[in-house]
Amino acid sequence: MTSRPHAARVLLIDDDPELSSILQIVLSSRAEITVALNWTDAKVRLQNQKFDLIILDLYLPDATLLEPIEHIHELDPDYPVVMISGNFDFNDNLIDRAMRLGINCFISKPFKLEELEAKLTEYLP
Repeated sequence: MTSRPHAARVLLIDDDPELSSILQIVLSSRAEITVALNWTDAKVRLQNQKFDLIILDLYLPDATLLEPIEHIHELDPDYPVVMISGNFDFNDNLIDRAMRLGINCFISKPFKLEELEAKLTEYLP
């Protein structure tokens, strides 16, 4: 993907390659989207780049549930994080803990693209 000058930068961390590809295409008109399909790749990208927004899947196969949020906010406590999940085996306590650790909002999959685009508008410069 070609980088645009002054484009907002979004890191999308989701282990679903199909959804990640769709979101990258759809959201690329609003921001430069970088995809990480696992937490290991995401950590490398976070060490080497600065992002304006992080879209984070709650369940990643190579991370504990809240580990990514803790790590992201150790790097920069002001990172806006939108958490998404299609796994309905979570409870309000888990979401509350994630909110206390610094996520800005939670969106359940499946979601409408308009809902995610609204969050981009809210959190991107």
